[in-house]
Amino acid sequence: MRYRIARAAWLIVVLALASSAAQAQQGAGLPADKLEKIEKAITAQMSRLGIPGLSVAVVMDRKLRWSNGYGLADVENFVPSKALTAYRLGSISKPITAAAVMQLVERGKLDLDAPIQKYCPAFPQKQWPVTARLLLGHLSGVRHYKGDAEFESTRHYNSVVEGLDMFKNDPLLFEPGTAYSYTTHGFAVLGCAVEGASGMSFPDYVRENVFKPAAMDRIRVDNVADIIPNRAQGYQKTQSGELRNSGLADTSYKIPGGGFISTVEDLARFAIAMQSGTLVNKEPLDQM
Repeated sequence: MRYRIARAAWLIVVLALASSAAQAQQGAGLPADKLEKIEKAITAQMSRLGIPGLSVAVVMDRKLRWSNGYGLADVENFVPSKALTAYRLGSISKPITAAAVMQLVERGKLDLDAPIQKYCPAFPQKQWPVTARLLLGHLSGVRHYKGDAEFESTRHYNSVVEGLDMFKNDPLLFEPGTAYSYTTHGFAVLGCAVEGASGMSFPDYVRENVFKPAAMDRIRVDNVADIIPNRAQGYQKTQSGELRNSGLADTSYKIPGGGFISTVEDLARFAIAMQSGTLVNKEPLDQM
C-alpha cells in the first residue's frame, strides 16, 4: 500500500529551517523545556517515518501558543516547510462540512432526519431513505472510492452538484443505519445539502459562516489551477520506500469531503472556534 503524504515534503537535515527570530516569536507561548521536548518528538517521528516535511501548531487554553515548520515543502526546489505552508487537507475537510451542517440544524434550516433529497434533489432517490444524520456518521451506504484511478481523478468539476456525477447513480452498499462504511462521497452529498438548505454555494457558505468567524484567513478550495502561496508539493512512498511525486489529482469532485487547502494555524483556529462555541453551540456540538 502506498503511503500518501498530501502536499508535504522531507529532508531531515534541514529540520528547523525557520529563522531564529520567527521561532522565538512563535514559541513565546510555550516554556523552553516543553518546546524542546516537542521538537525532539517531531524530529524522531520524521526520521522514523521518513516524513518529507510538516507543520505543527499547539493550542492550549483555547489559544494558539506555538507553530513552526520542519523539513521541506518542496524537495526538488528545496523549499522549507513553514507554519504558513499550505497543505491539502484531505479528509480534515469533513469536520468543516459537519460544522456547517450542524449550524444549519441549529438555525432550523436543516432536519438531520429528513430525506436528504429535501435539500439535495440532485442526489437520486435510493432503495432506502438517506438522511444527513446517517451521512454524517458514515452509516448511509453511500460508497467510497472505487480505487486509485477514481481517487486520483484529473477531471475538473465546476460545482459540488456536478461532482455528484461520479457516484450518484450507484446503488447503496447496504440499508442505511445497519452498517458503517467510511465515505468521502457521502460528504459531497452533505455539501450539496448545505447549498440547498442555505441558498448559497457550499464554498461561499463555509467562507462566510465557518472561516470568517473562526479567523481562518488562509483556507480555500484546493483548485489545482490556482496560484496558492506557500502550497506544498505532494509526495507518496513506494513499497520500497522511494519518495515520488504524487499523482496530479483534481479534488474538485469532493470539496466537502476532501477538497480544501490550508495551514496548520488555520486548523488550530478551527479547533479553537469549535471548542469556544464560536461556530456551533454546546447542544449541536454534543450531538456531533
